[in-house]
Amino acid sequence: NLLGSGYGTAKGGSPKARVASYKVCWQGCYGADILAAFDAAIHDGVDILSISLGGPPRDYFLDSITIGSFQAVKNGIVVVCSAGNSGPTPGSVTNLAPWILTVAASTIDREFPSNVMLGNNKQFKGLSFKTNSLTAEKFYPLVYSVDARAANASARDAQICSVGSLDPKKVKGKIVYCLVDPSGLNALNVEKSWVVAQAGGIGMILANHLTTTTLIPQAHFVPTSRVSAADGLAILLYIHTTK
Repeated sequence: NLLGSGYGTAKGGSPKARVASYKVCWQGCYGADILAAFDAAIHDGVDILSISLGGPPRDYFLDSITIGSFQAVKNGIVVVCSAGNSGPTPGSVTNLAPWILTVAASTIDREFPSNVMLGNNKQFKGLSFKTNSLTAEKFYPLVYSVDARAANASARDAQICSVGSLDPKKVKGKIVYCLVDPSGLNALNVEKSWVVAQAGGIGMILANHLTTTTLIPQAHFVPTSRVSAADGLAILLYIHTTK
């Protein structure tokens, strides 16, 4: 299980298989590192390469995964790659070389709900991995991050709950409403919950931008609910019109 969610036994199709792992990404993923990993895998004699990464579609002779996988296939290795997460739009599928087995993402048969209940009894669907939770028998004060910004913080930084942007005096004991990070990096959304926790907040509502359509459950430093842009606007209106 992950943080108490999804108890069960993970099973694969080859229970006696051995796994070799090659790290190619740090802050970014460089072609030289990717090609070095292919070389190491070929040298080690692996049977299958499962590669869950990729960039925008490029010409075959410019793409490190395409080049490396070609050499792997020449050595009898099956190469399986992800199709990417940028769709569904034309030209958004990656890892398309004919010698690669390209696979799409799948879903699971469960969700990880973390709903928001307001004082007017309206409830909004949210998602999160619950590392801890707030009692449902009690209501907690809400604050919009921009209204709780530190003296030296810009409204934009406070809106996305950047490091150092919140005033602990305005946040302590409250649930803070923040926007998701515009970069799309999920790790930065977790960082926002750390910012809230450091300022004394007890929870976070993380609302999507209008251009963000997916809800991704993550583990946070404080109880958190990730909500859609439409629901986020409704919650923000409630914060500004209710005392």
